[in-house]
Amino acid sequence: MHKSMDCAVVVIGGGASGLCAAIAAAEAGAGPVVLLEKSEALGGKGGSAQGMYALGSRLQRQEGVCCDPEYEFRDIMHMTSYLCDGVLLRQFLAESGRTVDWLLDHGIGIELTDRVQQLSHGASGRVYHRWNRVKDRFQTLRRSAERAGVRILMGADASELLTEGRRVTGVRARIGEDVLTLRAGAVILGSGGFAGNMEMLRENLADVLQEPPLFFPTRSTGEGVRMAWSVGAGKASERAVLAHGVAPAYPQFSMHKTQTSTALMNIPILWVNDRAERFCSEEIIYDSQFFSNACMAQGGVAYATVDRRTVEQFMHAIPYEMQFWDIYGMDGGYFPAPIADFDREIRQLIRDGVAVEAKDAGDLAAQMGWDPETLRDTLLRYNHWTEVGRDEDFYKSPKYLRYPVREGPLYLLKGKVMIMGTLGGVRIDRRFRALRPDRSPIEGLYAAGGDAGGIYHGYSYLSKEGFALGWALTSGRLAGANAAAFLCSTDNCRAK
Repeated sequence: MHKSMDCAVVVIGGGASGLCAAIAAAEAGAGPVVLLEKSEALGGKGGSAQGMYALGSRLQRQEGVCCDPEYEFRDIMHMTSYLCDGVLLRQFLAESGRTVDWLLDHGIGIELTDRVQQLSHGASGRVYHRWNRVKDRFQTLRRSAERAGVRILMGADASELLTEGRRVTGVRARIGEDVLTLRAGAVILGSGGFAGNMEMLRENLADVLQEPPLFFPTRSTGEGVRMAWSVGAGKASERAVLAHGVAPAYPQFSMHKTQTSTALMNIPILWVNDRAERFCSEEIIYDSQFFSNACMAQGGVAYATVDRRTVEQFMHAIPYEMQFWDIYGMDGGYFPAPIADFDREIRQLIRDGVAVEAKDAGDLAAQMGWDPETLRDTLLRYNHWTEVGRDEDFYKSPKYLRYPVREGPLYLLKGKVMIMGTLGGVRIDRRFRALRPDRSPIEGLYAAGGDAGGIYHGYSYLSKEGFALGWALTSGRLAGANAAAFLCSTDNCRAK
């Protein structure tokens, strides 16, 4: 059955950016706002995030925290070799704290902390704002949206943007067996990118990933960016991904199933690429973005390598200075914990095809199809650096330069880069309007969150704790406000 509806604003996607966009547009008086969410739950990738990056929030002011936007701006621009859109970044840094205040005013529980509770990055100062009521945050936003008059349609899969000339005038969506045509003054894309679309991932990451990556389960399959491109939007940041560490290379995504893989893949022991070469200072494993990038540079696959002597040490205790608890002050206890059940777990990992046991280096090379001389040279050099306490290959800190790989049996665990989401696709301006390749705006079309490009460059996320969620929430709020301002301007007023 075909149905139609008139409204002021349609928001595609009910994740962090989409919910904020819908609320902000409605509260700014845009008129009837409709939010389309194709799944049966709100939150999207924001549901897995623990907190957001922000500067100048009410919480920071109350605690006398001095934020330095100049430092943050310069640091991020240096991280991206000045290929980040400085206009978007400056605006984000100025508005991120206001987003925290706005969320607090909407009943979202947030606390300012200098501690993280996941394997991630250290914060640059006290800029990390963590959820303190994790389970109800999106239900709270949903209630705010409904109070503001937003109509939320669940199970609504948007498929096509409607246009008149060079202007976007609505969207077509499917809800069950019904086709719904929504005529609107503005459409905001907040569908979360395309991490759930393996074809698009392969197309954009084929030159850095030799095997399909692991990715968190997501319903974000790229409909937002594809629809924008189909009406002439330019591309930006379409290769940027939120790579978040390395996990066992199971055929389908799975977090660590054993304490053995949890420990060995989160401690700076010896790591090698698929040519048996060491490729980085393994201490960067404590920053998920850095280590993911290092592994992506090797094709997205890497191998943790350890001998029996080290395993027996880890079966009893893992040194305190090797733990995220000590380094980042993680909540929840000691991580990783000792691997007391190693022998049973390694058998399971071998059966699963993600681990190898070898009697010596020659056997390991034979099982992996590696050049035995390359592996021998790698082990000799690494073992030498552990003996002298100085790494002249990759400059690993002496603190972590331990655990040589000498006598068998030897163990190897295959890891693959984990991708939590994509980070762009549609080129935008500071009003979050979608831009054509010539930088002219597409009237009536806006993008936010994982659909909006320009902040990131190349393949890399930023090593700033909570940055992706901060950008999603802030860009959504601003996109909604800008769409409302457009509709409520003198020449574009819409019936309310």
